[in-house]
Amino acid sequence: MSKSNVNPIHFVQFYRSDKFLAVSLAEYIRVGLEAGEGVVVLATKQHEELVKQELQMIYPTYFFHMEEGQLIFLNAEATLSQVLVNDEPDFLQFKEIVGGTVNRLKSKYTNLRFYGELVNVLCEQGRLDCAIALEEYWNQILRENSRVMLMCGYATRNIKNESSNNDYI
Repeated sequence: MSKSNVNPIHFVQFYRSDKFLAVSLAEYIRVGLEAGEGVVVLATKQHEELVKQELQMIYPTYFFHMEEGQLIFLNAEATLSQVLVNDEPDFLQFKEIVGGTVNRLKSKYTNLRFYGELVNVLCEQGRLDCAIALEEYWNQILRENSRVMLMCGYATRNIKNESSNNDYI
């Protein structure tokens, strides 16, 4: 099967509360670590701290996986600033940073799972065109790497419900 025929594993976690997201994400990470997968979390500092608190409760040895390089936390805002060129998402920068992380981890782990908030950060800024472009970049990386799973987190406050006079859900 050619890589272009591979269906990427890309799903979304909508959330209203940061606590709900942290619980869901901690479980996603735990499952990946226990399966021997490489795990990369691109989260805001606030969410990283909440997730680490949840991990401490459900998987207290998670920090050993960080020391071994199996679990990597990257700051979403800092990473986003690295993939923007002239304040617009740049695929070559994205591929270098995210794709480079994929390539480094693939040498140690057969399967990888990512969590990303880059698109949500753009949505919070009202930069929907940039958010859509970044989603397309993620999908390209996933199509090129069949053993990579991606979960994206989206705050429901950033999603407009067009059928209800543009009120937020």
